[in-house]
Amino acid sequence: MKKKIFSIILVLFVAFIIFSDKVCAWYAPSGNNTALVVGASYSDGRNSAEHSNNTYSTYQSMGLTSKKFFNPAIGDLKGKHFPAVSYLESGIIYFSGHGNNHNMNYNTFDISDCSHNGDNYIGIGSYNNSKTAFIEYAGCKTAEGSSNITEYSQYVGVNITMGWTTDLYEDSFKNWNKRFNNKIKDKATSVDSAAKSASNYIYVHNEVKNYKVYGYGDTNPWYWIYGNSSSKSKSQTGQVYNNGYNLESKNGKSFYLLDNQEELDTKVDNFINNEIGSSFNRDNYKLEINGNDVKYFDYVLYYDDIRTNLGYTVSVDKTGIT
Repeated sequence: MKKKIFSIILVLFVAFIIFSDKVCAWYAPSGNNTALVVGASYSDGRNSAEHSNNTYSTYQSMGLTSKKFFNPAIGDLKGKHFPAVSYLESGIIYFSGHGNNHNMNYNTFDISDCSHNGDNYIGIGSYNNSKTAFIEYAGCKTAEGSSNITEYSQYVGVNITMGWTTDLYEDSFKNWNKRFNNKIKDKATSVDSAAKSASNYIYVHNEVKNYKVYGYGDTNPWYWIYGNSSSKSKSQTGQVYNNGYNLESKNGKSFYLLDNQEELDTKVDNFINNEIGSSFNRDNYKLEINGNDVKYFDYVLYYDDIRTNLGYTVSVDKTGIT
């Protein structure tokens, strides 16, 4: 029987990090140290400049030869890094803007989940996707359903892909994205761990936690580019701290066999009252549930029916442990 494990994290907790090795017998690093960032502004007011700029700076800090386009023409993305790597075969690619489960839209053209090109679209599968370690599709519903552009890109050769199964709100995503990039840029923290770390906060729109990762999410993209020891999977331990107060997993931070919401509520109440503070009253909190492979149960604090960005996040790994 698989067991479900969850960890409860007070907002602004900091997690210790340890290394864990990952070995793939067939694996060979690509050496493709290039990156592409694509963003846009739209007539409805959506503008991805801030998080596109943050992502571009992140990739530069990693030592990647990086190119950024904002409001590109279709011909721009068909160009190449010097001397010969196509932009759409970069080691890491970041698309941000309007999206759906089959396309990313850039006003006059789309990036689509197909293997051919047209006058107003580029098929991501028309390129050699095995050269790409990681693609992030930062748009609404880019990982929705069983067939989507995020899944397709991993299927045709990209090592790791990430998209979202629901709408993605600009105000919350820009903060989530900064936290994710701050982890991923160390060339060691895995995509899964970086996404979980960014999700251990309360946001105005907690739907930002509805990301979905395909492929080797337990690795950092750098592992597929250069593969040195610092790029192997890095994950959180069972210890967190806040202002010097340590919470060890043996003190009840991890629980197993959570089969229903009532049991989860009881565990959360007992844990917070016993380990954090007896003044916790769940009547002052409203529960918001989001997430896919990892489920996030956010207990959001309300003052006189006014929602705050304070509270507690409980994360439940659906895959569990055997």
